[in-house]
Amino acid sequence: AVQAALTALSAGLHAISDRLPIRFDSLQCTHAAARYTQPAQRFSHPRECYQSERESRCAPDPISVVLTFEASSRWPDDLVAIQHVKAALLAAIGTQLRHPKADASVREKCAGATMASRKNGNNSSNGSGSSSSSDDGGGGGGETKVLDVIYDHHLFRLEIYCPRELALVRMAARGKPVIVSGRRKVIQIEVHDRVNFASGKLIELKGPRARQMLRDVRGRTVVRPAHHTAMHALHMHNTTFGPAVRLVKQWLHKMMLSHAFLPEAIELLVASLYCEPSCRPFV
Repeated sequence: AVQAALTALSAGLHAISDRLPIRFDSLQCTHAAARYTQPAQRFSHPRECYQSERESRCAPDPISVVLTFEASSRWPDDLVAIQHVKAALLAAIGTQLRHPKADASVREKCAGATMASRKNGNNSSNGSGSSSSSDDGGGGGGETKVLDVIYDHHLFRLEIYCPRELALVRMAARGKPVIVSGRRKVIQIEVHDRVNFASGKLIELKGPRARQMLRDVRGRTVVRPAHHTAMHALHMHNTTFGPAVRLVKQWLHKMMLSHAFLPEAIELLVASLYCEPSCRPFV
């Protein structure tokens, strides 16, 4: 069901691609359900970013999807501007999926939700056809714009991958001055006050903050898609891999040990058994 919904979402995004400022290229899911390793009865993981126990019980588990757009020189050479462009693209996607001129099949599959801007657990709604939230960059000081869309009865969390953003963050984390046209290039990010979220200030991205942000951005847009592709390929090669991972996850949860392992780590542990010749069962 998840694979069919992903295919429908990809077709819907391609259908509205002509009405977007930058043409949509492809999507990559990073959720365990799309690689057959998600237990049917979902249990909340202590390391997941839920703000309250009530939200942990009630909030649906969004299916993370990374969107890739065609290469374009229209991307700015500034992290703050890139975040604004990504937010505008996501807002345009949410609008076009529910636009009256969109295909009837696209409008029927895209259910309406609320537009929200979430920062440190504070949500605000203004009644739109999609839900947009921003998660803190894990201590990196920046924020990540995402778009929550209910499409074909599934909740998807869309995030845009911008190679230029990753290059700028890697440049800041390197710690060496970058000279452009005889001047030192200063890479800045926008941070917001927890009390007054509307007012943001620009600070230079450097040091531990830059290295943490590099880990976050690279993990979300590069490492997790690569992990998903490898685990999905292993399951397609040996269809017992997915059920084995689900069994291990359920067993760890019953033993109250799920807090000790990330879901990706569990998948890699089981995958090591399938890739080790001495551990393969005799047929």
